[in-house]
Amino acid sequence: MEDYSKYLSYDNGHGILLSSYDVLVLDRYHIDYVNCYSIKDLMVKIENELDIEYDDELDDVLSHLNEMHYYHETNK
Repeated sequence: MEDYSKYLSYDNGHGILLSSYDVLVLDRYHIDYVNCYSIKDLMVKIENELDIEYDDELDDVLSHLNEMHYYHETNK
């Protein structure tokens, strides 16, 4: 059975919405998402971690944030 709770969004307190899955992965890598003020700031932190150690789950979170950044920040 699919765990749908991973699709629920959490606000980091600065307007960045994350799924519980995103939070789980970011916590595992000790990436401080709470003090990020923009999606781009968080993406840079994740990219820096991926430069040190590549992980599919972390790459998935980065892809999710990249998609959110595109839809929320790009003028269409």
